Amino acid sequence: MTKALLAFWCLLLAGCNIPSPLAPEATEPEHRAPETATEIVPADDQSIWPQRVGSRKGVVIEDTRPISNWRTARVPNDQRLVPYEIEREQFAAFNDAMGTQYTPAFEPGGGFVVIPYITESGPDGKDHFVFYSAAEGAEAGVAKVQRTWFTYDEPDDVEPIGLAVLMPGIFATPRDVSDRAERGLLMRGWAVLRMLSPPSRMTEHTEYTIDAEESETTIRSIALDLDNRAAEASFAVQSAAEHVTSGESGLRDKPRIIIGMSGTAIALPTIIAYEPETYNAAVVIGGGANSYRIAIESSYRDWIDSIQIYSDVGPPDTSHYPRWLFTYEETYFSHSRLDGVHTAQFMTHIPTLMIHGSSDTAVPASSGDLLWEKLGKPERWVMPVGHELLFAAIPLRMVAILDWLEENTGVGGEAR
Repeated sequence: MTKALLAFWCLLLAGCNIPSPLAPEATEPEHRAPETATEIVPADDQSIWPQRVGSRKGVVIEDTRPISNWRTARVPNDQRLVPYEIEREQFAAFNDAMGTQYTPAFEPGGGFVVIPYITESGPDGKDHFVFYSAAEGAEAGVAKVQRTWFTYDEPDDVEPIGLAVLMPGIFATPRDVSDRAERGLLMRGWAVLRMLSPPSRMTEHTEYTIDAEESETTIRSIALDLDNRAAEASFAVQSAAEHVTSGESGLRDKPRIIIGMSGTAIALPTIIAYEPETYNAAVVIGGGANSYRIAIESSYRDWIDSIQIYSDVGPPDTSHYPRWLFTYEETYFSHSRLDGVHTAQFMTHIPTLMIHGSSDTAVPASSGDLLWEKLGKPERWVMPVGHELLFAAIPLRMVAILDWLEENTGVGGEAR
């Protein structure tokens, strides 16, 4: 047994000692589905999808520079990203492709971006590209830019057996797990479309305070905001996959699978709902449904510092305590159209594997149970661990995950 493996099992037996915010009181209700059914408009009805500027949802722009690696950065809450020249050029290409003349407003506080390392020798050999989209800004002629970075790679000397879409958690984490998953998929013969980090505004810092007299208006804004963040991942994945399967690649008629981790696992049902007949299998790792409650209850809430929801209902000394906010769940469900509670139905027809931790507090285990139920109770591997140890264990289960994908898509890979 290696030292690394021994260390992992020591952690598993001892439990995770990383401090986290206080958990809600035990009397608070579990995650649940809405009491009243929300009518779901067919996914191809554009009325349920947020609008973007131009004639389509966005543009894929290739980055042909010699990229050897990449890093990430978060925009501080009180600032806005100042773009590099290459980013200005890319937005100009976006305007040209869209036939628009917008002035860009790049990511504000909380935005999370990918920064490539450029070298004159030793590029990583992958195709790099970025999906640009934009929504109307508060000022006329200004577009709020949003970006999602991807790489694409194929197995060496072997025709790909299909396309694997691989998506990480928030802040591109855990990167080493994504690296290993990518290598494993390539070794099995899959072409890999890898999202390097979730869409750049998925972690945009926004605060909401629910006033008792205006609660419905605020909850509606929260629902639209959360829907918009999940929808952007849908637009990005669809456009990136179209980019790599167009032409003579031969991938369009081959199996396509998708893997989501943590934050992108939460968005995965919505991604599939955008093109429900496209995927042959899905793996949901550390995901859940009911994004409203996850945003309130997650032990990662202050670390991610994205959507912060407060309430002035109740005694002043508990005005920011989550329990006061759970009473608004039904209102949230009535306004949301793209929460996993609603969109899970669009993937019940494909083989789905759920993997989550029974002690997870980052994406609360009860939200994973809810998603599992809405998916029709597909195959599920439950580990008696929290979020961190769940992902620490994934490399040890990677062979089993790859085997599951082959068994459920009817294709077999070759070693790279």
